[in-house]
Amino acid sequence: MARHNLSLRRREEHVRDRFGLLLLLLASSFVALGFTATWMKVLASALQLAALVVAFAATGLRRDRVVLGTAAVAGLVAVGLAAVTGPPGVAQGVAALASCVVLVAILVGVLDRVLRHRRVTSQTLFGAVCAYFLIGLTFSSVYLALDAFGSSPIFGERVATSVYSYFSFTTLTTVGFGDYTAVTDLGRRVVAIEAIAGEIFLATTLARLVSLFRGPGPAAPAPATDG
Repeated sequence: MARHNLSLRRREEHVRDRFGLLLLLLASSFVALGFTATWMKVLASALQLAALVVAFAATGLRRDRVVLGTAAVAGLVAVGLAAVTGPPGVAQGVAALASCVVLVAILVGVLDRVLRHRRVTSQTLFGAVCAYFLIGLTFSSVYLALDAFGSSPIFGERVATSVYSYFSFTTLTTVGFGDYTAVTDLGRRVVAIEAIAGEIFLATTLARLVSLFRGPGPAAPAPATDG
């Protein structure tokens, strides 16, 4: 029985911490959001749903079936509504909120798993970068939802859906090129929250993990022999 439990534990650890694959899916989703073609928007939502599946294996999401089930349903809704064309409306707003549910569920699972690592490895750093990407993608969906349900466009005019992800990451990194600026009161406050969140995450979580990172150590010296 003990040997069986050990085998299951090793198998579970083998599928965990695949944060490199998760990061690839999230980065691909971000790139897909940069195009206005309908099929690219569907692809971006599908990649986020695939990221949820990978996060299911790589983190502790499997322990909370309610959260996982809710996120899975939200992901299917987001994929289904991503094909809706036209300016931001109710359908796009619901799709954006559904994406938020998926992304926040993944974010919580990733942070929970990464912060439990007893030793900081490359997978720990991959997980932290995944969390950074997830923050940017989540706020991207929030901006789209604000335009979909708000009475005034967040940028003062209607923009392509590809702008939201671009604006989100320039805000998260505090680059702020100035080509797009939030003009609504609520939009400005959300922008400020994202900028603060990005700075705090880089200055605390990611910076601390990098400082604690240890690569493969030197080989242990061979034991001395007599004579």
